Amino acid sequence: MLYKIRVSMIVILIFMLFTFGVYGISTEKATIYKSNDIGISINREQLDVDKYLINGKLYAPVRELFEKFSDVSWNQVHKHVSIKTYKDFKECDYQKGEHFVYGLITKVDYKNNTINIEQHFDDNSREILSPLYLRDDVIIVLKRNDKCVNLDIADLKCGDLIGAVVDKDDSIRGLIITL
Repeated sequence: MLYKIRVSMIVILIFMLFTFGVYGISTEKATIYKSNDIGISINREQLDVDKYLINGKLYAPVRELFEKFSDVSWNQVHKHVSIKTYKDFKECDYQKGEHFVYGLITKVDYKNNTINIEQHFDDNSREILSPLYLRDDVIIVLKRNDKCVNLDIADLKCGDLIGAVVDKDDSIRGLIITL
């Protein structure tokens, strides 16, 4: 009986050694440090994300880094991350009382986060009254040809041609500037 146990153990040991060699399982040690001493910033904005040093290389979660400044989506089926270089906003949801308006900015009040527009009408437009409040979470996209970039409220100016998603409270949650 003892002989069978020894033979079985030797066979298992040989199998394990063969498996490690064939499948490239490494027994190297990795030095891993969670580091709060290292800072990461994008566009001069400091990001508070977990950071790890593994064998002298810095690792940080892609989703947390890119969600701050762009749209990130995960395709579970294909195990694929897609990253847009700008943050976009959802289309107008008419069932939630939103509407889309077009116009030309005639006045910008940076202090109160409002704009006045000369509204352009089409068959689906409804008249809105100025000034329009820009929500704190407003997403502003500058679009030219197939290129898009996000802007801040400070980048708006009189004469900009815009399209805006206005919520049920007549506040702007998304604004597109076209050139």
